[in-house]
Amino acid sequence: MGEPGDVVIDQPSRIADWMILLRATHHIVVQGFNIAGSDSAETEPHGPRAGIMMDGDFSRTSKQTHPIILIDAFSHHHRKGRFHSRDTHTVLIQNNLFAFSKQEHSGYASDGSDNYVIRRNVFFGSNASGLQCNLDSVSSLHDLIKNPRLKGYPAEQPTREWAVGLIKLATGLSSRRDHYQHRI
Repeated sequence: MGEPGDVVIDQPSRIADWMILLRATHHIVVQGFNIAGSDSAETEPHGPRAGIMMDGDFSRTSKQTHPIILIDAFSHHHRKGRFHSRDTHTVLIQNNLFAFSKQEHSGYASDGSDNYVIRRNVFFGSNASGLQCNLDSVSSLHDLIKNPRLKGYPAEQPTREWAVGLIKLATGLSSRRDHYQHRI
């Protein structure tokens, strides 16, 4: 199957911001790709936003993307970042090189993400920083509350009780739907 980096991904996915887009999916291994953006040091930022986006898009899908393994990749020369994630859990990011983000970080694990192992990676030559992590499972509640199935829940309040109640309701709705789908 070749050596890591032999396969080059140099065109975006169906959504032009991402070279690889994993949205509301599960049990994925991305291994050994050269995820090549179109920016170079001499140009204004253009091309895909990031090499890989792992996104549950929870407010629309009621799902988190999980588990994901991203190993032995070289993601470079993108407009904003090499990898970005939100609404994800149980993620291994290992033995990768993330480099030359024109505007932001080499990697960004954010909003509603939890249970990550990020080890033996190199984050190099990016504008804002190497790696930024905001792995707070309640940080994307403002997005979650937009889900139409939660429209009857009280408006956002800066209290722990409000956040825990919303998560409990959303988890219950998701569990009932999954149970029903498995019975069909």
